[in-house]
Amino acid sequence: DWSSDVCSSDLREVMELIDSLDNVDEISLLYKRYFNYMSWEEIAVNMKISYRQTHRLHGRALRSMEGKIESAVK
Repeated sequence: DWSSDVCSSDLREVMELIDSLDNVDEISLLYKRYFNYMSWEEIAVNMKISYRQTHRLHGRALRSMEGKIESAVK
């Protein structure tokens, strides 16, 4: 079915974008949160960082992704 092909393609693009980030902690956090469905608390314990630091790292990761997208559009 065409809708699953589109979703699969979009998912692949998102994964490639995440994998293109330079910081392995950002990559790890994004996979834990969005593909493994871990809570912020679980991520903090798993990565041995504070709850607050998970949010800071997440913000940095999103800004990094935004930068990659903006570079690709130019």
